[in-house]
Amino acid sequence: AVARLVRERGIRSILLVTSPEHSWRAARVFRKTGLEVTSTPVIAREPPALSVVIHPRHVVERVVGLVPIGYEVIAIGLYWWRGWL
Repeated sequence: AVARLVRERGIRSILLVTSPEHSWRAARVFRKTGLEVTSTPVIAREPPALSVVIHPRHVVERVVGLVPIGYEVIAIGLYWWRGWL
């Protein structure tokens, strides 16, 4: 829908601002519609510092931090299967 709207206004290129995890898939979807895309991922928070000390709270934070990546892997598969990528 976005690609259709911008093309109706004569726009051929867009600046895509999204999360780092989502930017790869989003950019390819827009490119497939024929738009020229400049992707600018936004970093929402600092990644956890590396350490050799294991604290339960840090383990949970790191596991929860993997959720967006897992979501993107599934979404990429679904988008590929539907022909959107």
